[in-house]
Amino acid sequence: MDQRPIEGAAPLPAPSFEIAQAYLDELGAVRARREAGVDRRGAAWVGLVNVVTLAVYITVVAFSIGEASVSSSFMTFVGVFLLWVQLANQRREGYGVIGYGFSRRWVVVIVLCVVLLVALVVFFFAGITDVVVPSFVRLIPGALTLLVLGWPAVRGILRSPPADVSSERARLSSGARLATVIIGAMMTLGIWVLSVGEEVLLPVFGLLLMLGNLGWWTAARVSERMPALGAVWAWPQWTAFAMSGGVIAAILLVQVSGDTTLLAYGPIAAAAVFCLHVGSAFLDGRDG
Repeated sequence: MDQRPIEGAAPLPAPSFEIAQAYLDELGAVRARREAGVDRRGAAWVGLVNVVTLAVYITVVAFSIGEASVSSSFMTFVGVFLLWVQLANQRREGYGVIGYGFSRRWVVVIVLCVVLLVALVVFFFAGITDVVVPSFVRLIPGALTLLVLGWPAVRGILRSPPADVSSERARLSSGARLATVIIGAMMTLGIWVLSVGEEVLLPVFGLLLMLGNLGWWTAARVSERMPALGAVWAWPQWTAFAMSGGVIAAILLVQVSGDTTLLAYGPIAAAAVFCLHVGSAFLDGRDG
């Protein structure tokens, strides 16, 4: 063992057999202490919800791609999905799991991405050439995503032991409360803009949402003062976000169908979503 802790210094002497064996014997205890602070079952649940969300996203894309009626609205939908990705990663890291690592599953993911990309390209050209694609065919990419990626997530839930560390409910900090209200305002504006359908507002708001995501992502990596909402949100905050995201996805599908009469209820849904987010901001979160 050639150790040189100081430049120019002589190598440290190799440890004796007894010391080396003591180090090896300690590996199990070190691994146990590490696992004690990791909730792998909670992280697996986040992975499953991630797969379901991705499947819904891909299904909406499959139905809307190539449709001129939703081309301006799609940026808002993408921005909301990217916001979810950030929140989900924060929640996963809140369980003590850092990074995804590389495994053979990545080969399956890469192959699936190629298949989905080809399918979406086909749907895009079908849309711009007025070729009718049956609805059940457009459901295949989302179902394939749910099947291929969902089963490993379910298996992870079944195989992971319960967490040794329980998370207590705690009042959100003032920064987390403010950030929750801001996200609620963004989701509310997204619902209102998509419902109104103003051709100028749609791309402008979508661009602002993208820039907001980028700014938040950057600020969270250069400053520790940014609240990690995904790690501290509990079920009230996640429920408000899930409902607002579901409303945005539903509006996009309504626009694709061509029957826009339901969009008249968009402002009412926007007001309800804002009240949910504001109310959840003053409820207890998770001690992340």
